[in-house]
Amino acid sequence: KAVVTFSNNIQKEYFPKTVIQYNLAPKASTYFQIDLDTIKSKIKFVELFLETDVSERGYIKAGVTSLNIKNLGDNNLMVNYNIYNQITADINIPGLLIAEKDKDGRIWQSQLQLSTTAIRSGLNGNLNFKFKKIQHVAQINIKVPLNVYINGSKRQISAVVIDQLANQNQGISVLSHSFISQEIYLQ
Repeated sequence: KAVVTFSNNIQKEYFPKTVIQYNLAPKASTYFQIDLDTIKSKIKFVELFLETDVSERGYIKAGVTSLNIKNLGDNNLMVNYNIYNQITADINIPGLLIAEKDKDGRIWQSQLQLSTTAIRSGLNGNLNFKFKKIQHVAQINIKVPLNVYINGSKRQISAVVIDQLANQNQGISVLSHSFISQEIYLQ
């Protein structure tokens, strides 16, 4: 969650909804996006609180075998990816966590796209979807103080680095993401 403190000292909590990988393996990384309400006051500072999961449930179980991004014009992209289910027993519901990055590596937005069908072990599946870039209409604020806490411990924030792969893919960076469908059906 994010706890935002405004200039009038009012605090409000926000959650990332569906634009984050919730079950991460140790030392894994994810993109995330937290949508704020319409802001009437200036943001004083932001605190991010993240927890990691050390169980085996719901980890990423598939890999992207191909990714193709086509420019449709007017900041619209068509993303096509092929994913391979590499585990032996479970059926996976594949997806991609996508981040739009600028040439300096800053993330402007993230989206989670999931397949409507599961993929059995040893099989490939395709997912096609449109993605609208927002850099031309959004504003970024990099001057807000930010504190990050992971599993209750304050951490140093890493510097933003240029993402060469995203720059080669029209500003798009992806992480393979899938759910073990048995987990979804049983819960």
